[in-house]
Amino acid sequence: MAKKKGGKKKKGGDVDPLKFQSKLLEIELESMRHQLVMQTNKANGAEVCVRMLRKKYDAAQKAIEDAKGKTFEISAEMTRHYKSMRMKMQEKIDELQKKIVSTGDELVVEKTRLEETIERKEAIIAEKDKEIETLNNKMQQMQEEFKEMLAKISDGLQKKIQIDSTGVEKNRIHDRINELFITATRA
Repeated sequence: MAKKKGGKKKKGGDVDPLKFQSKLLEIELESMRHQLVMQTNKANGAEVCVRMLRKKYDAAQKAIEDAKGKTFEISAEMTRHYKSMRMKMQEKIDELQKKIVSTGDELVVEKTRLEETIERKEAIIAEKDKEIETLNNKMQQMQEEFKEMLAKISDGLQKKIQIDSTGVEKNRIHDRINELFITATRA
């Protein structure tokens, strides 16, 4: 404040208009300074808030970008894994189909071989049956011939014995021939 000059006071409370106006202007200036400080403080606070929000925004943006990158990597890995599994499954399917075809071919070959073996077996059995039948016929024929031979021999011997022998001797030879004849016919 300025010093008061020992001047005269004006009567009736009159104040010097220049001093009054100066005082008013000083008060107004002080008020404006306060407002300026407040506005500056508000602006600084707002600027701090903007910086904080910008940092949060940047961090969120970076997190989103990182998440996108991780999502892409995960998707790419899953795609690779899926393709790998699909290729393995396709290879296994192809291998099994080849095995089915191969086994089918082997089955056809084995069926043909079995049929041929059965046909050969049946042909051999038929041939052996014919041989057995032929041998049975030959045996029966030989048995008949042997019977006839024995009968002829027996008749011839009986005649010879009747002429040569008499009595008991004749009966024993005859009995012996009959025994031989009976034994031969049984065989």
